[in-house]
This record gives sequence, structure tokens and C-alpha cells, in this order.
Amino acid sequence: MKQVNLVGQPFIALTNNKSEKLKLEEAGVKQIIKVDTSNPVTMVIPDYPIGNIILFEESLPLCCRYIQI
Repeated sequence: MKQVNLVGQPFIALTNNKSEKLKLEEAGVKQIIKVDTSNPVTMVIPDYPIGNIILFEESLPLCCRYIQI
């Protein structure tokens, strides 16, 4: 995220829990979307275009859920 920010690319972080959201806020991330990965059907599609996606996630199952969303 630091590298993306350094080159001036806008980005939005995705998280599925409150503690990670707080860490992202502390790191200076301005736009954060909290999603319910246990029920991807509830995901609200943003009303703005989405370009390239870079996924940073340590958990393979959670990575797959983010991809499904």
C-alpha cells in the first residue's frame, strides 16, 4: 500500500474485521471498505469504477473469499 501511495495511485483497502480496519486507519489509509466475508451476497457494489486489484492477504481461504466478492 505504501508503494501504491508513493506513485500517487488512488486505492481502497478492503477488510473483514474491526481490528484490521483500525490498523489501516492508523497507517493512514483514507478509504476502507469493511465486508462480511462470511456472507459475500451482502456485499454492496461501489458506485464508482474499479480498476486494477492488488490483493494482500495471508490466509488462502480469505483470499479466495475476497476474489469471490
